[in-house]
Amino acid sequence: MYKDFTDKVYILEGPDGSGKTTLGKKLADVHSCDYVHLTYYKDKETMSTQFYDIIRRINTQKKGFVVDRFILSNIIYGIVFHNCDFVDGWKMFLDALCRNWLKGKEIVICLPFDKEAYLEHFKKMTEEREEMYCSVEDMSKIYDLYEVFYEMLAHNKEISVSRYDWMK
Repeated sequence: MYKDFTDKVYILEGPDGSGKTTLGKKLADVHSCDYVHLTYYKDKETMSTQFYDIIRRINTQKKGFVVDRFILSNIIYGIVFHNCDFVDGWKMFLDALCRNWLKGKEIVICLPFDKEAYLEHFKKMTEEREEMYCSVEDMSKIYDLYEVFYEMLAHNKEISVSRYDWMK
């Protein structure tokens, strides 16, 4: 499907401190492609603008991209921090995205297999880095949701999904 990496798109998803940024920057550097780091916005308008801008850039530039966080992270963080109901439109949206835009993209869920070791790592990071603002309890819920979504996406035959564990 791809001539080489120069037109391949990787979408990295995962909780804070799971290795997305480190992996994404290495992939972008090694393959000389664009790296884009998105963040969680609770404001739906800003979030939508951010997503559509990236989709437009990827579709029009026809070059390799590494996207650090995309829609899945916003769904998961929204569920935990804003009590959004996944059934409330998100499942239908994610299904449509999988059937259409995510085909041909490589989705990498950055999620260590050892939850307790990851949470211990996250706890240490909250002491060292200002941007780590949520509690270990909230991150445990976020971790669990990434596992659920990984299993759901991994069973979708229309997209390519893998799991990355930087701790191994």
